[in-house]
Amino acid sequence: MNNLFEQGPALRAIQPAALPADSMTRASQAQWSQFRESFAETVLSLSRDSCAPPLICWMPPGLHLIRPEGRSGERPIVWRTTEQIAAIANRHLQALRAKAAAGDGPAPFIDFDHQGGNAGEVVELFWEPRYGIRAAVAWTPEGEAAIMEGRAVSFSPHWINSGEDFLGLRACVGGVLSPGIAPAFKLMPPIEPVQKRQALRICAERFIRKVDTRASKLAAEGAELSALQAFNEVSTEHPELHASYDLQQAIRDEHWKDTLLRHE
Repeated sequence: MNNLFEQGPALRAIQPAALPADSMTRASQAQWSQFRESFAETVLSLSRDSCAPPLICWMPPGLHLIRPEGRSGERPIVWRTTEQIAAIANRHLQALRAKAAAGDGPAPFIDFDHQGGNAGEVVELFWEPRYGIRAAVAWTPEGEAAIMEGRAVSFSPHWINSGEDFLGLRACVGGVLSPGIAPAFKLMPPIEPVQKRQALRICAERFIRKVDTRASKLAAEGAELSALQAFNEVSTEHPELHASYDLQQAIRDEHWKDTLLRHE
């Protein structure tokens, strides 16, 4: 298989030994054949099928002239998207998610055309210099369908501001937009379906980065076995990212090469 991601230093430090070649001999041949077929179909679907993107741009980087919703009679705002705003926005987002988990209000979500509905839950906001503030989204079936069918093609964020300063978030942190509706940020990239293989790689790479960041922090605090502790903590906190990492590892593992080559 080509273009597989590289492990980060923390994960390389705890890489387990290769799976023994005879590890499946205890399973029946029928069960093993069924597993091989299922796994091969999963691998094929990654290259054959598409899905909604797991990450979208929440705010593009740099300086922008925008006119927020509901202020059409006012002068546009000069807005600068920075790494600091990304950190503040994510703290607000995680506070809303914690309240929702405790039964106090909805989890932060994306609506449709700023008119209501729930296209997806935003689970994290983070900074990437090339893309600005990115949002990790768990799409609802309705949101996924809108993107796949071309009914949602762009995005516009919702946030509380004083003109220049970021003040906070409400439960609705933005909306996917139908064709013909302009986003607040003119440089907002479009939302488009991605190949499932690409989505898997994106999620697996996020898992790797999170483990490496956590391992570095734990090591600085003097923790022993910081890589293993980081792996376990991030796996518990982000099971969906861990699942993507596991599948990506299975695909690249030498033990599965004969299965994959048969279905290339």
